[in-house]
Amino acid sequence: MRLFTVVLALTSSLAIAADAPDARALIAESGKALFHQQPYRMQMHNDVRIESASMNQTIAMDMKISVAPGRFRMDMSPAPMSGTFVSDGQFTYFYLGAMKKYMKKPAAGSPEGFAESLMPGMASMIGQASQLSTAKVVREETLSVGDLKRDCFVVEYTLDKLSMTKPAPITISNVKATVWIDQERKISLKQTSDAEMQMGGPSTAPMKMHQETAVTSLDLAPAFAPDEFTFTPPDGAEQVDSLPGMPQS
Repeated sequence: MRLFTVVLALTSSLAIAADAPDARALIAESGKALFHQQPYRMQMHNDVRIESASMNQTIAMDMKISVAPGRFRMDMSPAPMSGTFVSDGQFTYFYLGAMKKYMKKPAAGSPEGFAESLMPGMASMIGQASQLSTAKVVREETLSVGDLKRDCFVVEYTLDKLSMTKPAPITISNVKATVWIDQERKISLKQTSDAEMQMGGPSTAPMKMHQETAVTSLDLAPAFAPDEFTFTPPDGAEQVDSLPGMPQS
């Protein structure tokens, strides 16, 4: 479920501006903005409900993210989704709490490269944003995130198919989504979507998926602790050469 991210609380509605930006370009920018070099710290909550003939499950995940030039940190909870991913500019560390194992690899040199190293296949999926079936800026709204108020473009879009082949084949189809994109930072602050997801080959039955993501706090001028982008292995953690779903070291 590392594929899914972003969130928030809606406050007021404004008329859509006549010079609204291109909706497809906004979606593409928001796909990369999470890993951009601008300093910020935020917390997100993500709920994904998956339904099939044999399963009805809701997965909840909380994420704490810190970003500085050349550095990135994301902490995920609760178990069994817990993990920590830290890039200090020289190396990137991947720790999976359920396994108590971590791996280390050279840091990527770009935001897009780090997105791909953190979530293999993500660069390909971001690139497919230009293949949106429909996309339209439907209005502007001001969202409240903690003490901040952020002006957002609200974009509705549909997508016939989105796929990746690594670390495992996943196809997401018949996507219908609404996303709130910060006008200044281009970060997605809230998103709701419905889709079908197929994991594995074409013989696998698709599952219905409903996702709600929201940013619950946002700091655009953070004061980072000296060790914020330093990875310290938890007690008992074992260093390994590879982890399931993670890039090879």
